[in-house]
Amino acid sequence: MYSEIAGRTVEDLFAIEGATVMKLSGGTGLRFSGIRVDFGKDPQIALGSPATAQSRKNIDMEPCTLDFIKAIAIGKSITSAGDFGDYLEVGLDQRFNLGLHQIGFHLISTENPME
Repeated sequence: MYSEIAGRTVEDLFAIEGATVMKLSGGTGLRFSGIRVDFGKDPQIALGSPATAQSRKNIDMEPCTLDFIKAIAIGKSITSAGDFGDYLEVGLDQRFNLGLHQIGFHLISTENPME
């Protein structure tokens, strides 16, 4: 999976019922549903009923908005990825870690906490 998403740029993030979706450059999508990860150019990856994403930031997982996370993540390139079982995390521009959970997203700065 990593070889398919490495270097691609984040274009959008959103939640659908039971999953989170990350749209990437080149028409690639990634969908995390807790028990599986789907990725590739299949447009069905992004299909589903819209849902409200729980969004968290920093090590303390403070609540934030999805718009806050999108403002930082969109336009950044994927530089690493890890599967932690109940969430998937990608490194962005070697400066941020973006987590995809079944019910939302988290964003952690690898440098300093975000305001």
